[in-house]
Amino acid sequence: MKEPTHDPRTRAPTPPWVVGTRFRGLEQLRRRLTGGAPLLASTSSEPLSGTLWIASFGHFGLTGGTLDAPAYCAGLCPPDAMSGTVVLAAPDGGHINGAPLEEGGLLLFPPGGFYEGWSPRGYRWISAFFPKSETRRLVRAADVPPGRLSAASVRQARLRADDLAALRAQVDDLEFERPRAAPAPLPERAAHELAARWKRILMHGWTRGVPVAAVAARRRGEELLRAADRYLRGHLAQPVYVADLVRATGSPERTLEHAFRRRLGLTPMAYLTWLRMAAARRRLTDRRRSSSATVTEAAHGVGFPHLGRFAAAYRRTFGEAPQATLLAHSGRRRRGRTPAFEMGPTFDPTIVAPALAAR
Repeated sequence: MKEPTHDPRTRAPTPPWVVGTRFRGLEQLRRRLTGGAPLLASTSSEPLSGTLWIASFGHFGLTGGTLDAPAYCAGLCPPDAMSGTVVLAAPDGGHINGAPLEEGGLLLFPPGGFYEGWSPRGYRWISAFFPKSETRRLVRAADVPPGRLSAASVRQARLRADDLAALRAQVDDLEFERPRAAPAPLPERAAHELAARWKRILMHGWTRGVPVAAVAARRRGEELLRAADRYLRGHLAQPVYVADLVRATGSPERTLEHAFRRRLGLTPMAYLTWLRMAAARRRLTDRRRSSSATVTEAAHGVGFPHLGRFAAAYRRTFGEAPQATLLAHSGRRRRGRTPAFEMGPTFDPTIVAPALAAR
């Protein structure tokens, strides 16, 4: 199969559009995938590989794919979107937040919700991300109690057989998993039908789904991570030390360290570095300001006074220099639109392995 190439002069078409790639390892995925990057995960000892695609419908986004290797996933969902995942295939089981990955299963995540689990080899999925504004509109139309949408717990439900079959058929008919060198437009009618079906699926899950039961220790760990995440996001530009995080969360340093290593596979300060890198990338890729933005401003805006250290951390995270990112989105070289999704933390397997052994 010919590998997709990337032409930096290619711009994403008006939604709806789709882009996809085959990949081996997250760094290769970053280099190959145009049009955005999904909220991803870590692997264990085996490199993450498979097929992954992203589709934009303007008012919401879809992502999905198939894994050729098992993956350990952990992180926090986008804080400004409701998201749902349908399991199209899970031949060897797997789980997320203690809920089993079963064919036809639907998992719904609140804004900022925590997720953790194993995805098996052959896992095939499709996920939707709806911004809060679209979610509120759906809630008003369906008379769903707002509190049900803002609940901290993940919800699970089962898809009707006809919805599951239709989703599979639409993914195949629209060739979502076919590698594309650049974002390609989707047929308007088929995209409209898929969007309408997803809204029905999400409303079914919100009204009929049940909370995923979490043991007390897991719930405390998730609450601690969310509190730490809120504090870190609010202090990206200021110096932050572990002692600050201890005071902000009211949790002992050892408990805090254990929660991060066990749940996310990395230290609190390593997580802060990733948050800063993600925020810096948003600044450098924002088309409304990229023509006047500078790498220095991006670095200082996320708490890096030393440009050399910022550039080194940025390259380790995204596989390119910050200046290359800025040029690609400044109008001198054109890429696809700024992604709606963020690339999640990429974990070092040597860090994750001890955390998994402790389970």
